[in-house]
Amino acid sequence: VQDIFPNDDGIEPFEAYTTQAAAPEELRAISMPKGPGGFDRIQNFKNYVYRSYRRKDIFLYHVELGINPDHAEFRGRHIEWLYTPRTESMASDDKSEALASQTGGHSTATASKAMGNTVGAARLAILVVVKMPDHSSSSASEAFATVLDDIRAKDRQGLSVVSISWGSKKQVEWTGRLQDLRSDWQTMYKDLRQLSQISVPVYCAAGNKAREKNARGGLRYLVDTAPAVFQDAISDRFGKSLLAVISNADNDGTVYPTSQRVEHPFTVHAPGVSVRCATYNNPSGYRTGTGTSYSAPLAAGMVADLMAADIPYKVWRPPQPFILGCLYGWKRPGGQNMIWNGVNETYNPPSIPGLSTISLNHTIQDNDTTA
Repeated sequence: VQDIFPNDDGIEPFEAYTTQAAAPEELRAISMPKGPGGFDRIQNFKNYVYRSYRRKDIFLYHVELGINPDHAEFRGRHIEWLYTPRTESMASDDKSEALASQTGGHSTATASKAMGNTVGAARLAILVVVKMPDHSSSSASEAFATVLDDIRAKDRQGLSVVSISWGSKKQVEWTGRLQDLRSDWQTMYKDLRQLSQISVPVYCAAGNKAREKNARGGLRYLVDTAPAVFQDAISDRFGKSLLAVISNADNDGTVYPTSQRVEHPFTVHAPGVSVRCATYNNPSGYRTGTGTSYSAPLAAGMVADLMAADIPYKVWRPPQPFILGCLYGWKRPGGQNMIWNGVNETYNPPSIPGLSTISLNHTIQDNDTTA
């Protein structure tokens, strides 16, 4: 259902909003507006409402192992493919997901949360599938250079968003000195800094190891894998970090117990508990997933569409306070601020209380090589 509403700024004649009825609960959570009383309960919102008028072409770079492009979630979407040097050298440069049987189709699932037709946050952006052959540090370290080169070659600075649903298998300690890092992490750090300098935000999973112990015997509550560990060290020319580490909470804003987070109070939380996502081996199949791997692409997809809609005009220019406000969202009943796409109650009013939640099948937890 698409509705057209007049603008009051006189710059464009209208703004379009589309309503997806009976949408997955996590999508309903990111488009529900703040309000008093029972107005802030997910049960009172059964639709996903999003802006559907594109003013800019925005490119969402999903960096992982590829996707199943034949899945219903990607049919009809504008999709580009980009291969890292190792992917090409290992003859894995085809339109498929690498190692899908080993990872449970993790890459297809996470891409669907960013850009899926019915389960993804972004409906306006263009998907760029950046395919690595595996989750090794060698693959990870060259992935950002591949993205950086493509953005520069195609003049997409300021028109791109990067989504990362994985982290290094081993812990990475950031001391503040580049020379203390291994060479592959130094390469990643430098490439992330360059992406930030050309106004390309990167949305990265925080990780799911909060209940595990580190080498010192303490809990891994804070992020400790690359690239998430670099958040505070990377900023754009205005001094603002464009590497956003996304933590995981349920749809009412209760932090999931395995979710890691950054050390300062401005942690970004997005839904990532029992979310609906595409399967790799069945082009019309779905499963559920839990983890920051799903929170990060939801946030990336939401931001990509805000950029594509390019509103509100009056506050859009750098440092983009509207997008920052949407990322930090508003405080939910569970205690955490959650991302919000900025659609207010005029276009997404509450519905009848007591909605039944979507019934989904099995849940899969992430493995050691992904976030």
